[in-house]
Amino acid sequence: GAQSNAVVQRLTAPSAAATTGVTLAGQSFGAETATGSLTGPFQEDHLQPVNGQYLIDVPASSAALVGFVPAHSAG
Repeated sequence: GAQSNAVVQRLTAPSAAATTGVTLAGQSFGAETATGSLTGPFQEDHLQPVNGQYLIDVPASSAALVGFVPAHSAG
């Protein structure tokens, strides 16, 4: 059967203890904004499986939120 594509949103920070410079999907939040709301351009990566596997690089002091897009079957 068809395999699903995936989207990845990344949580990044300069260090594990950072309280500034933290982003989620490319957007800043928290103490860096007056409201604590996310601001800036939204970014996500689109992945396709390679040999049935999704390979995601997750650097130190970061996390990856992965969502799957259902594959469409021919009708």
